[in-house]
Amino acid sequence: MFPIIAIAQVMKRLNLRMSGTPGTHRQAKRAFLKLVFITLFHVFTCSNIMMAHIKLSLKTYHIINTICSILYSCILLYLIVITRSHIRKKYNIREKCFGGCEDICVAFWCPCCTISQMARHTADYDTYRASCCSNTGLPPGAPSIV
Repeated sequence: MFPIIAIAQVMKRLNLRMSGTPGTHRQAKRAFLKLVFITLFHVFTCSNIMMAHIKLSLKTYHIINTICSILYSCILLYLIVITRSHIRKKYNIREKCFGGCEDICVAFWCPCCTISQMARHTADYDTYRASCCSNTGLPPGAPSIV
């Protein structure tokens, strides 16, 4: 339901900053919190709550909703591409098709599948159960990356 939260959890496991570069534990946590904020902002702007409380016209609401949805989608695409690229480099996984554009293509055409694949690649779900309400998507005490 919230793909940016899922990709943020994978990025947190890898200690990635918003730029996709490796960072400290603290920088990765800050990036996670920023992405949670972006998601909450998107949910708020796409909900009728905003329209009811701010007294927007229907046309203005739809314009704001469309702009926010496009921005959210672009952020999601960017995050998937940089995270997938980092994972491929870290684990020496070569691209198999699309002539160097594989990360962009899979992020665009199958974002949820791509996020799921990265989550499975960076966690041992056979040993540790997924936890949607943590910053790594794993329970406390689970290693943040396998």
